[in-house]
Formats: sequence, C-alpha cells, structure tokens
Amino acid sequence: MVFVFYIIVGIFSLAIIISLVYFLSPRLSPIPYFPSNWKDVPAIVATILENGDLRLENSEKHTIIDLGAGTGTVIFPATLEAYRRGLKTTFVAVEVNPFLVFIMHLRRLFHPHRKAINIVRADMFNIDRNYILKSLCQSADPNLNTIYLYVGNLEDTKVKKMLSQFPTGTKVVSYMYKIPGWEKRLKTTKSGQHSIYVYQLGLRISLGSR
Repeated sequence: MVFVFYIIVGIFSLAIIISLVYFLSPRLSPIPYFPSNWKDVPAIVATILENGDLRLENSEKHTIIDLGAGTGTVIFPATLEAYRRGLKTTFVAVEVNPFLVFIMHLRRLFHPHRKAINIVRADMFNIDRNYILKSLCQSADPNLNTIYLYVGNLEDTKVKKMLSQFPTGTKVVSYMYKIPGWEKRLKTTKSGQHSIYVYQLGLRISLGSR
C-alpha cells in the first residue's frame, strides 16, 4: 500500500511540474491562462450560438471552435444551451496545456452531451486547419463555423495571420479585445462585464492591417 501511495504521489507531482512548465513557458504555452469572466459566459454563449439559431429552420449543422479553451469555461455551458434550444451544434475545444486538456476530458466524461464535444490538444497558432475544417466541422459552409477566442494581446500578428487562414464567411467572436486593423470586418459589439466583438472573415483588408 505504501508503494502504491508513493506511485500516486509521484504521478501527481509529475503532472503538477509539467503543468507549471506549460503555465510559465511562453514557448510551450504562448497565451497565458485567463478564463473568461463567468458573469459574461451567458452573453458569450448567446453570441457564439447565433449562427445556429439562424440556421435552425434549415436543419443546418453549426460548428463552434474555441481556440485556447482552457478548462472549457465557455464550451461546456454552450453545449448545454445548444441542446436546450434544439440546435445541431458541434463544439471543438483547442488547448495546448496538457493539464487543462486533462481537466476538460474529465468534465466531458460527466457531461450529458459529451458526444457533441471534441477536444484537441494543439497550439492554436500551429493547428492543422484542414483537419479541423474537414474532420470536425459538420458543414462545408464556412458561414456555419464560429471561432471563439479570448487572447489578451490581439496586436500579435500571429493571431491575425492564424485567423485569416480560415475561409471567408467564418464568424470570429473575440472576448474583451478588439482585433486591430479589422474595423471593416467588425459586425457588432455586445455589452456585458466586458465587451464581446463579433467579426466576419471575408472583407478585403490591406496587407498592412492583417
């Protein structure tokens, strides 16, 4: 029993060390972990599900991609709300930190609609976009795809370059932070504890603004 105890403690300690490395290393985890404000989660959920509502009568399938999903602060309540509304929505949670991914897998295990949730461990800046779009998205129509992200420094050109690789028509929902240079792509702004900015890819933007 003592031996088993030490094994468990060792595994737990190793997990903590690995997690700390990811939390503290900008190379391994370029975006710090800051979960979306729980007071704004209902407004965020309502915003990212809007495409699903618009297409409900046509029985189209909507896909929501959470880049930097953390522990699933947005994904899990959004899945509950989608099923409450009768929406055919699939959710993709992308997260690079293995500890946060592990927590999401645990939460998914006990979620009543877990079949609608896909968890992908990957760096949002180096993600295989084709895999996401062709294997996990339910519709080939990019107008039915929504990206959600909460990134503290959207002035980073890597973020805009990564988002621009998604097809025309994709909706981008950014929590708290505007995307500099994307004013013409801004469709609407929602209010809460913090602002929620909704963009749509497709308008031509000068290379200097991308």
